[in-house]
Amino acid sequence: MPSSLTQQIIHIVLIEGCRLVRMGLRTLLKEDIQFDIVAEADSVKTAMGMVDQVRCGEFAEPDVAIVDIGLPDGSGLDLVEQLRSQWPNTRFMILTSRESSEALMCALKLGVHAYCLKRIQTPTLSVVIKTVHQGAIWIDPIMAHHVAALFEAPAMKSSLENKESLIDYGAFSPREIEVLRLVVDGFSNTEIAEKLYISVHTAKYYVSNLLEKLSSKDRVQMAVKSVRMGLV
Repeated sequence: MPSSLTQQIIHIVLIEGCRLVRMGLRTLLKEDIQFDIVAEADSVKTAMGMVDQVRCGEFAEPDVAIVDIGLPDGSGLDLVEQLRSQWPNTRFMILTSRESSEALMCALKLGVHAYCLKRIQTPTLSVVIKTVHQGAIWIDPIMAHHVAALFEAPAMKSSLENKESLIDYGAFSPREIEVLRLVVDGFSNTEIAEKLYISVHTAKYYVSNLLEKLSSKDRVQMAVKSVRMGLV
């Protein structure tokens, strides 16, 4: 995770079906002056209503959306897919009790930036939110064995191998590998630029080029694929 976290205000929406859990989250997160809870929802329907609120200017597109999978009127994962098309700059975090490789795989395919279990400690959750806001990717350590299982699943393994067979491993320069390692470690373009003594524009160029080379739609997919391929 990045060592330096900027102190800008992070605007958060909470989407959690259980009122007590939602209240607890709100109370805990409000203890950090960097967090601003701009809206809450207890269902898919209420959450989709936030889209209209943003359009009407009641609040701006949130920086981070924390979403539970098991909402009373539908799947939080389906909701993420809908909200991502409306809020392209929002970082999505899953906060759930579900220790499921299928749910994790679906979340990664959707491009979520974090998959957290509800047993996570508050200080850790705060750090995860801040680093996700900076572009980091975080998966609960308890889910590590599920990550390994994902790549052994026939469908996922076949899909990855088919795509990877088209990739020329020698096409990656030493500098691109450096950038790729930093992306996997969760560093933003600005932080990559600082660490490699290059401009932010150049860092963005490298990341964009790597997304294309690895046939990835976003940084999450690129990071997962690069680890799977042994590039980093």
